[in-house]
Amino acid sequence: MIRELHAADSSIWILAADGVEVGYRAPIGGFNSARVRGVAFWQPGVDSISIDFIVKSRQVLGREPSAAEALMYDAFLLFHHAVQEVGADRRAVRAFLESLGRTRAPWRGVTGPVSFEAPRLDLLRMDAPGHLGIRR
Repeated sequence: MIRELHAADSSIWILAADGVEVGYRAPIGGFNSARVRGVAFWQPGVDSISIDFIVKSRQVLGREPSAAEALMYDAFLLFHHAVQEVGADRRAVRAFLESLGRTRAPWRGVTGPVSFEAPRLDLLRMDAPGHLGIRR
């Protein structure tokens, strides 16, 4: 999509969010990378949980994990944690998730604390031109 837009008008700015992986899935090139920015909630390597995830992901994937993969990893682990805590009943799992940040502490994941109390107010990180994705 980015290539098509920039083929029509290379002056168009593109703002991408978590889940849009430009760097490792599509080679940089064929579009005006100076006009592409990525905004993400995940800041790789800022704490031990994130560092452990990156190390394990490199071993399994043979490459850097993406922001989308970090978010998916958190979703699966949080669901697993909820089932371990309250069992596999859908209503119990939903109630557990809704309690995070209210009657229970937020759950600590790779992408940060997960809470369903209010919208996430973390500062967003914006990548430099042509460097969307994980930075070392």
